[in-house]
Amino acid sequence: MRGKYIGLDYLIKAIKISKMNNLKAFFLKLVEGKNIQSKEVYFPPFVFFLTLIGIFYALYYFFIIPETKVGLIVSVSLLLFFTIPTLQRKFGHIFAGNFIVFMLYANLILIIYYTGGAQSPAVFWIASVPLFSIILSNNKSGAIWLILSSFSIAIVYYLSINHFIPITHINSKFLIPHFAITALTLTILISILALFTEMIRNKIEKEREDIEQKAYRNSNLAALGEMAGGIAHEINNPLMIINGSVMVIEKMRKKGELDLEKLERHLQTITKTVKRTATIIKGLKTLSRDGKNDESDTFKVRELVEDVLTFISGRFKYESIELKFNELDENLDLDIKGQSVQISQVLLNLIGNAFDAVKGEPDSWIDITTDVNDTHVIINITDSGNGIPLELQKKIFNPFFTTKEVGKGTGLGLSLCHTIMEKNDGEIFIDQDCANTRFVMTIPKA
Repeated sequence: MRGKYIGLDYLIKAIKISKMNNLKAFFLKLVEGKNIQSKEVYFPPFVFFLTLIGIFYALYYFFIIPETKVGLIVSVSLLLFFTIPTLQRKFGHIFAGNFIVFMLYANLILIIYYTGGAQSPAVFWIASVPLFSIILSNNKSGAIWLILSSFSIAIVYYLSINHFIPITHINSKFLIPHFAITALTLTILISILALFTEMIRNKIEKEREDIEQKAYRNSNLAALGEMAGGIAHEINNPLMIINGSVMVIEKMRKKGELDLEKLERHLQTITKTVKRTATIIKGLKTLSRDGKNDESDTFKVRELVEDVLTFISGRFKYESIELKFNELDENLDLDIKGQSVQISQVLLNLIGNAFDAVKGEPDSWIDITTDVNDTHVIINITDSGNGIPLELQKKIFNPFFTTKEVGKGTGLGLSLCHTIMEKNDGEIFIDQDCANTRFVMTIPKA
């Protein structure tokens, strides 16, 4: 039974969401509730990899070179690495990341001091310090460590040429292998850094898209909630018609005077009205759900527009906004292709924006027209506004940009609409030649 009322479930959910006074605050809460954890996810394996390198160098300096002082320095650092999980839990991954970078930096400076100063192969490792900082903490920390590392190399060079740094204790026969091993491990490290960076970037991008999609979907539900009065009216009217027809049939039955012609007429009315109600529920389900993973399908322009207008019409009547739409337009019977749910949501968003723009203005209207070219069907959404200033047109499709008042939008709508239409081989743009405000969406022909 629940499946029959799934549309009403969506309506209830939409009404609840529409009661939030500030959708932008909701979006911020959504972001806060799901912080981008990508760096923290890759923190443990990265530290483990770095620990393996430290163990390798500790053994290398103890048994291959050998250089006991340097081996002890690396060993002490490895012991301190075991405090990293505690530091991360108590102070966060940025603090723990900077601690790792500091340990690496201090190790390198001491190793450089004991293995030849500016001539030490460890000098090359200084380049990894700012890279570590960027990956393990943030760009600001990376910039600070870049300056500090560059300054340190300059100091090491100055102390080396003035003989303030002791001569290397490394046997000359190990110098070339030492340079080769340093170059090899540094190459491996940089490759691993690049791999982690790409993995983090992909994860952050996916999480950003998920957050935007959730905010966009809830924005659509909020719009449906605002239309709840009109939807309730659209559903209530058919119910009253059905009830009236049933009452007439019941009276005929009680009187025993069954007029077949009149009965047929009322049954047709009931059937037509039930179909109308089913259309409303179908449209509600379509406009409420997440269709980003749907396959591309073929559908009529009329089906797209009428599904949206089912909900818009009641809202327009309530605000005394004239809605112009030619139901006899031949282009409405053309076939188009794409993700029907998401394209419907884009059209709902554009009409909703136009509605918000002209609401409360005298003699306000919105006109929906269609056109066609060789490859696409064109839907024009024109409102009685005087257009959008050129400086705003350049920004209006940027993420998080909005011209609405606080609490009236997140700025995600047009940005995501633009992305959705590009994915469906269509586009959205502003018609600069129109005297009024006109958004144009193009949808590929089937």
